[in-house]
Amino acid sequence: LLRTYLVIDSVRSLQLVAAAQLSKGLGYTVPQVDLHTMNTVQNMVLLEWPPLYSVLTAGLLRLTQFNDVLSSAWMDSFGAFLYLLGIWRLAACLGFTPVLQMIIVWFKCTEIYEGFLASFPTDFLAAACWIWAFYFFLEYLDTPKKKWILKKIEEKEAELKNLQKTKKQFEKKNTEKCRVNKKFKDCKLKCQS
Repeated sequence: LLRTYLVIDSVRSLQLVAAAQLSKGLGYTVPQVDLHTMNTVQNMVLLEWPPLYSVLTAGLLRLTQFNDVLSSAWMDSFGAFLYLLGIWRLAACLGFTPVLQMIIVWFKCTEIYEGFLASFPTDFLAAACWIWAFYFFLEYLDTPKKKWILKKIEEKEAELKNLQKTKKQFEKKNTEKCRVNKKFKDCKLKCQS
C-alpha cells in the first residue's frame, strides 16, 4: 500500500497545495502566475473540488511539518478506515450476522488498493460520509426514542382536528343564533307595523 501514497497526481497535488495555503492562512487557494506578469503571484480560489479533504489535510500538514506524502497517507488511511467502518456498521444495522459483516468488509477491502490508484483522493472520504449519513438515517428510523418528531407531528394533527371540530361547532351555533335573531327581528318588525 505504500506505493499508493507516493503517487501524488494532478488532483491530489492541487488539493495538497490548497491545504498548504489553508495552513499558512491564505485560504482555500492555489498560487497562480499570469504570463504577462510573471513576477506577481495571485492566489486563486480552488473551485474544482469541495474543501473537506484540503481542510482536514491542512491540520495534518501542520502536525507533520508540511510533509505532504505522510499527510496524504494519513488522510487516505483515515478515509479508508471511515469507509470500511461505515460499511461494517451499516451491515450490522441491516441485520447481517458478524460473519457476513466480515465478508462484506473484506470484499470491500479488496477494492481500496485499486481505488486509491484510480480515483480521486476525496472519493473514499465522500463515500464514507454518504455511508455514515445513510447509516444514521436508518438508525433514526429504527429507534423508537428518536421518533419524537413523528409524535409531535401526530400531536399537531390532533390539535388541528380539534380546532376544526371547534370551528364547525362555533359556526353551527352562530348559524342558529343568526336564525333566532332573524326570526326575532322579523317578529319585531311585524309587531311595529
